[in-house]
Amino acid sequence: MDDLYTKVLSAYERSSPVLAVVGLAIVLYHGLRWLGSAFTMFRAFVAPRFVGPVVNFKQMGEWAAITGATDGIGKCYAEQLAEKGMNIILLSRNPDKLKRVATEIEERFRVKTKIVPFNFTNPLQKYEALKTTLAGYDIGVLVNNVGISHPSLPLLYVKDQVIEDMIACNIRGAIQMTKFVLPGMVEKGRGVIINNASMLGTMPLPYLSTYSGTKACLDFFTRGLQNEFGQKGIIIQSLLPFWVITNMVPKDWKPTFFTPLADDYVRAALGTVGVLDRTTGYFPHTIQRWLFSKLSDYQHYMIMKKALEEARDKNVKDLENPNTQAPAFSNSVTKS
Repeated sequence: MDDLYTKVLSAYERSSPVLAVVGLAIVLYHGLRWLGSAFTMFRAFVAPRFVGPVVNFKQMGEWAAITGATDGIGKCYAEQLAEKGMNIILLSRNPDKLKRVATEIEERFRVKTKIVPFNFTNPLQKYEALKTTLAGYDIGVLVNNVGISHPSLPLLYVKDQVIEDMIACNIRGAIQMTKFVLPGMVEKGRGVIINNASMLGTMPLPYLSTYSGTKACLDFFTRGLQNEFGQKGIIIQSLLPFWVITNMVPKDWKPTFFTPLADDYVRAALGTVGVLDRTTGYFPHTIQRWLFSKLSDYQHYMIMKKALEEARDKNVKDLENPNTQAPAFSNSVTKS
């Protein structure tokens, strides 16, 4: 026994320098990874507050095109890109809102605007007219923000037309707009495309499964394009926000650390362009995403179970009540 103990101790003593080197290498590897991540977070979320974004958006081109530009996140992108000196193409389905927002932007920022009324649930044939309208504009920045959803409901309660509209708007709209602007960007060797994919596209979401599915599609579409065009000088970003104070959240919600105003959110998100290809755009949301990434799909659901099922039960009850006027069940809710 003593002889065995001596041999084991001797073998350990011979190998201890190697083990020490291996251990040190592992510590250094993870330490450098952590420092690299910390530096990236600093560049994305802290430095822009003092020195501005990494990207000079005005150098990308004369015009920025924003879909879903009359409210919420889309309107804030339009305003903040105008603040940086870009002319703005506003795309949305409501002509009156477009005119109002265009006037506000022109008066506040002294830039040019172009309004394009367009319903992104239109069939593919009508996109040709949109392509013709946008031709000739030096578009350096595209923000694919428009999207639609529906109230929390089991799939069998969601009308087929709502599903068709959601797929058309959330997926086809972004793909077609990207195809329209990419040739000019490739020719110049520069440009920025930001696709609002939503953090709800990174996790299965019962009772909003079609919506989260369309957003997952947009996220994967964006990540594929990054490999196609990233080497051509074009920045293509998948944006994954969580809750932001817009018309998509209940009206009684107030801004919090994790739920910012749209203006604050967009200011932070613009600072991440050119630093992060796939990002929540807002540091507190990045914390939430990291926490959610440690959970299984079932755990995600259990955390949100009460709120999801309460919303489901209320919406089903309203839908089945013949005395309830519930246009939201037959018409999609626009996200801007």
